[in-house]
Formats: sequence, C-alpha cells, structure tokens
Amino acid sequence: MKNILEEELMQCLHYFEENTNYSSELGYGLARDKYPNMNHIASISATGYSLAHLPIAIEKNLITYEEGYERTLKTLNTIFNLENKNGFYYHYINYDTGLRELNSEVSIIDTAILLCGVLYVGDYFNGKIKDLSCKIFDRTNWQWFLDKKNNLFYLGYKNRFYGHWDNYAEQLIIYILAVGSKTYPVNNEVYYTFKRNKKDGIIYSWFGSLFTYQYSHLWINFKGKYDINGICWYDNSKLAILANKKYCLNLKNKTFKLGYWGLSATINKKRYSQRLGAPPCSSSIKSDGTISLSGLICSIEYDNSIEHLLGQLRKDYPGSYGKYGFVTSINLGGEKWYCNEYLGIDKGNIMLALYNYFTKDLLNIMNNNEYVKQGLINLNIK
Repeated sequence: MKNILEEELMQCLHYFEENTNYSSELGYGLARDKYPNMNHIASISATGYSLAHLPIAIEKNLITYEEGYERTLKTLNTIFNLENKNGFYYHYINYDTGLRELNSEVSIIDTAILLCGVLYVGDYFNGKIKDLSCKIFDRTNWQWFLDKKNNLFYLGYKNRFYGHWDNYAEQLIIYILAVGSKTYPVNNEVYYTFKRNKKDGIIYSWFGSLFTYQYSHLWINFKGKYDINGICWYDNSKLAILANKKYCLNLKNKTFKLGYWGLSATINKKRYSQRLGAPPCSSSIKSDGTISLSGLICSIEYDNSIEHLLGQLRKDYPGSYGKYGFVTSINLGGEKWYCNEYLGIDKGNIMLALYNYFTKDLLNIMNNNEYVKQGLINLNIK
C-alpha cells in the first residue's frame, strides 16, 4: 500500500497527465494554469512543470519511455514556436492556440521556471531533445531584461519594463541561468545587487511567504554550497521554513492549534493573495487561518514530521483531499473551508519536492547541466 507522500506524488503526475494539451497541434504540451476553472488558460510556468513531469512519470511507470520522448519532443517544438520577446514568454497563454491571454506580461520568473523544465528534459533524454532544449535556452536574451543602470533584473514587461527584483525572493534560478548563458550572459555582479535584509539569522523575503524559500531549491541543490559572502541558501531556507512553522503554531486560530502550518501565497476565502507569510518579513502580517498545503508539503525536505501531519489531516478532514490529491488551501477555524481549485504551479512544486525527497535524480541532473554548472561557477557558489 502506498504511503501518503507517494500517493500525493502520483496525484500530481495525474494532474499534468490530465491537464496538459496532448491533442491540439498549436497548443501541444501546454498545461492548464488551474483546474477546474478557466480551462482555456495555460501558463508557461505550469508548462515547465508539465515538461518535468514526463521523466518522473516514466520513472514511476505511469507512461512508457517512448510516450514520454514523443510528448517531450512535440512540447519543445510548441515552445520553440510560441510568441516570445527575446526568448521570454507571456505568463498566460491559450491552452489550445498558445496565443497570449489575459493581457498578461512577459514574465522573467515564469520563463525561468519553463526553462528549468526545458533543461531538465534535455539532459534526461539527450539527442534531438537536448539539441532543441539548447536552441530554446540559447535564444533567451537575459541582457534585454536587465536594467543596466541599477544592475537589477526587471520584474516584467508589458509595453515597457516595470519593477525590479530588488529584494531576496524566489528568483535565485534567474541569476544562475542568466550568468550561465553561452549567448547572452549578464555580469556576475547582478547576483550581489539585490538587497539581503536579515533578521534572526535569516535573509528574508518581503512577505515571508514559504514559496519564496522553496521555488529555486526544487530545481537546484544548494545544500552545502556557499557564495563568497558565506551564504548557504539551503540553510537559509531551512531557518525561514522552521520560523514559519514556529510562528504558526503560536497563533490562536484553530487551524494552527491543531498543529497545521504553512503561510504562503495561496487562495483564501476571498481571492488569491501573495501577502500571506510569516516573520521575519518587511510587510505587516495578517492571517485568517488559511494555510497553503503546497507551502506545507514543499517543506518536507526540512521537516519530515510533515508526512505524519498529512496522514492526520486526510483522516480527520477528508475535505482536504480531492481529485488531484491535497487541495490548494484550507482553513479549519470556524466553518471549515477547503479550496478545491487546483493550481498548476502548486501541484508542480509538490511534485518536485516529493520526487526530490525520494530521490535526488532530478537535482543531480540539473546541477550537472552545463548552463547551471557554469552559472554556479561564475557566481562562486560552491
């Protein structure tokens, strides 16, 4: 009988099996941003996770190698032909046609997640797939997205560039990919330009959301690696995640009193909110008792007691579990509430976190990728 973590991993794989376009020619391989609402909207980040799910599905005997190879090659062809700006993609695109949706921005972080998926499958399959993955990566003009005056990456582009990655958050993969580029590399100093606000020994993100300490680590293994300032991002994430847990368990809301924790950007009873997190942070903290189950599960690397907690949650609160495994978010205070809208990025992050927990195969492939390896070398992270 499968344990709860193995079952959750399989449910994440099923999400991408059933919410990736494997029928339409123009949108082949694009993954839905969410389910069951707005089924015509895909996102490039969810598509990056869907690409990554194919090798994992092969290893878990969900699909054959031949099926995975064919799907991957067709998906990369779709990505290669998608509308882009200097190799960067629109955040939201049509599930069937690949055309821009929701007047969305050209997103550097979502493109980076997509490119991680592209590089992973390239090194997993090699051959034609490796060649195409390199073509996709090599056309990404990282210099275009850099504000050279401030030596900071912009947040996004919509008719013009806006915002900056000026504080620590989830963006570590951007620097490693950009500095490791063979065609359009940026200067190494850009990694040292963003602010590293620190409190209680933790370099913290603005909202203190769990996902900011998890995203990059799901693709690249920072454990035991230090930059020239002596920062180990793995250790920093561990401290921040355990601080999030401690903060939650000291709150009075019933969700936390029951032992459940995990404050991160998620859907609460009203809407999707990024302003959900825990100290240390720069923003004011307000929690109505809603926790992100992705934030919780993706902390498994740093706290293995989560496995028992999830078993307890599913047993005592069956509403926390649905069609694709654990739901997006829950609030057990007052009238119990469960968010049954699944997010592609959440299921993707959980998938990587659990697969990395069981085996370091993905991380080993990624850390040995030529671009990632060169990026780490150039940034003196070793």
